[in-house]
Amino acid sequence: MEQFKQWFDLEHVNSSPARFDLEKLKWLNSIHQGADVTRLANLVRPQLPKVTHPPLEKVISLVKERVHTSGS
Repeated sequence: MEQFKQWFDLEHVNSSPARFDLEKLKWLNSIHQGADVTRLANLVRPQLPKVTHPPLEKVISLVKERVHTSGS
């Protein structure tokens, strides 16, 4: 909790509304499509701790070129 208090203090909160940038999302998506399969698996693994079969690397290698944002 102390770490969260340091990261999210009220001094950095402003009244401006949040803005979603679709172009930035498309750029980020293109960066990850070219990324190494092992690196992507390591990023995904904490979100799917119980998935062991098939190996995440194999799944990612099959789908990474087909995955895209809904706005792309």
